[in-house]
Parts: sequence; structure tokens; C-alpha cells
Amino acid sequence: MGRRHLPAEDFDREAASARRAAPPVQPREPWPISLSATERSQAMRTRVEDVMKEAICVRPELALKKLVALLVRHGIGAAPVVDADGKALGVVSKTDLIGDLAPGLTAGEVMTSPVQAVPEGSSLADAVSLMSKKKVHRVLVTSESGKVSGVVSSLDVTNWLARPERSSSGPASPACL
Repeated sequence: MGRRHLPAEDFDREAASARRAAPPVQPREPWPISLSATERSQAMRTRVEDVMKEAICVRPELALKKLVALLVRHGIGAAPVVDADGKALGVVSKTDLIGDLAPGLTAGEVMTSPVQAVPEGSSLADAVSLMSKKKVHRVLVTSESGKVSGVVSSLDVTNWLARPERSSSGPASPACL
């Protein structure tokens, strides 16, 4: 059977009809993070600062078009939204950018809030537990003053688990844009 070539107006009508008929896409649940007893013991001794990545932070007034470009340029799936003092207001992830978004929206208008965060000095096990409990793919790491110091994602945990020697790679520092 060959391809069907439709005039643009027929394609648009057919596509619109298919969209109306299709059931809404349900968001996927994050994968459950489960650790063996040995891994959990190591995670209890590992500080989040040893695993976290640099946080690429944005301000709430940043236009979504610029936010998308930033996510792509840095190869990240989310960015913390911070106030002028560097304290987290929310997080914008790729999931927040799916769907029909009105032109002119900003990071502050589509961010997810409240923020899921662990304080500096927490164990990796604490971060994993929070991600699993709240069904999120990342948690922020915050300083005593509440400023964002880094991000730990489920991918960071996976990479930590895959390391032959689970040792410190050094703490990250935030880069606010």
C-alpha cells in the first residue's frame, strides 16, 4: 500500500479529527527508585553534594522560548526558578512545557511548585527517598539560607550506582541565568 498524499487542508482536518478521537495522554509515573541493602548503606554514607550537578537557574520572568533554548543548549531536563536572592520558587521541567501553551508565557507561570528539596549535608538516600515518595525525577539541594546549590536527578542516582567506585566527584555550584 502506497503513501497517501493529501492536500494541506485535508491533512489538517484529518489530523484534527484524530486528535479529538484520541484519548488524552496520561503522564507516565516516574520509575520507582529502589536500592539493595548494600546500595542503601552506601547511599546513607554518600552526601548529596557528592552526586549533585550544577543548577542552571532561571528567573520567573524568563520567556518560555528562551527557557526551551537554555534547556536544549545545556542538555538538561529542568531548571529551578529562583528569586533575586537565589531561593527556589519552583521548577520548570520538559513535562511542564508539553501541550498547548499560550504565547508570551514565562517560567514563573508554568513552573511546578512547591519545590522538592533536601538541605546540603543530606544523604543521597534522603534524596532518593524524597524522589520516590513525591514521584519526581529530581530534587533541589539547598543551602542553610534556602539558596539553590545544586540538583540531584534520577539519572544522577543511576550514574552513581553505575560507578565502579562510588566516590566523591566534588560539589557543584549553581549558575543562575
